[in-house]
Order: sequence, then structure tokens, then C-alpha cells
Amino acid sequence: MGSDRLRLVKSVGWLAGFVLLAGCGSGKKLQTYDVTGTVMFPDGKPVAGGIVTFRSYDQKVSASGIIEEDGTCRMGTFQPGDGAVAGRHGVAIAAPAIQRDDSDPPGGSEVRIARKFSSPGTSGLEFTVTPGQSNAFTFQVTPP
Repeated sequence: MGSDRLRLVKSVGWLAGFVLLAGCGSGKKLQTYDVTGTVMFPDGKPVAGGIVTFRSYDQKVSASGIIEEDGTCRMGTFQPGDGAVAGRHGVAIAAPAIQRDDSDPPGGSEVRIARKFSSPGTSGLEFTVTPGQSNAFTFQVTPP
């Protein structure tokens, strides 16, 4: 299981890096605001591992945050944890499948969340970042 967990962490890390680079495309650095949150299942259990992505409706930037083992994350636009730009954002959440244990056959990994959450256009999730406010979210996702 260790190598699969490492592969998951590396994949999520690369994805986060690409999303953060996409946030740098505007040429000038926009003001960002601290944004933290939690991702959980309907039964209250945290989604352990994955990535949350905000896509600004007003600016051409994205922010992302790695979901920790306890379901929490901190968003970053230009660098990890630096926050998100003000305004409304469409939200995507990806929690890649992980292998349950070493005895699972190839392809026998546990599906984590419903596919609809992988795109801001289908997730049904939005968040508004407001300057001077506590910008904390709780998103609930469902299994497939």
C-alpha cells in the first residue's frame, strides 16, 4: 500500500503544481485572501486526500488546495496556501482512487467520490471569497 499511497501523493502534487501555474497566467499578481475548508462525506467522515480547485468566474485564475488526511485544506493561487482571489468561484474536488491494501487485485482500488465533483461545471459547488471575512468552506461530497 505504501507505493500506491506515494503514487497518489505524487499525482496530487503534480496536479496542484499545474493548477498553481495556471493561476499565474494573468501577468500581474492579484490580491489573494486566506481560504481554508473541509471536505467530508454525508456521514461526517473526512475525505482523506485529494485536491480542491477554485475557478474564478471574474478573473482568469484558479486556486487549489491539497486535502489533508483530516479532510482540511488551505487554498493557494500563486503559491501553496496564499489564498484565492475575491469573488465567486466554481469548485471542483478530486479524490483519486487508492488501493485498499496489497492483497487487492490490480484495478481493485476503492472509488472515493462521485465523478460529478471533478469539474466546476458539474459539481454544483460554488464559493465566494470575501475580503475582510473568514473565508472557510465545508463541502459535502457523495460516493459514486
